[in-house]
Amino acid sequence: MTGGLALDTGLLAALKECLTEQGLEVEVKSHADSIYAGAMGAAIWGAFRYDKLAGLGLLPTCPPYDFGRGERSLGFAQAGGA
Repeated sequence: MTGGLALDTGLLAALKECLTEQGLEVEVKSHADSIYAGAMGAAIWGAFRYDKLAGLGLLPTCPPYDFGRGERSLGFAQAGGA
């Protein structure tokens, strides 16, 4: 099991119990470093999306925080700089 809940002993026990009830002989394993698998996958996906959007000229832009109005919005740059 990998991801952020990989070290949740309650979840692991529930998963093992459910598999046993269904007659499946599957060993559920986890490792102390398995919590990083999801983070690494997200980072790789983020890099892929960044490169893809950069190639299309559609990288998100964040305007500076407007302290007077207390707002911050996320805008998207259009291809051609418009």
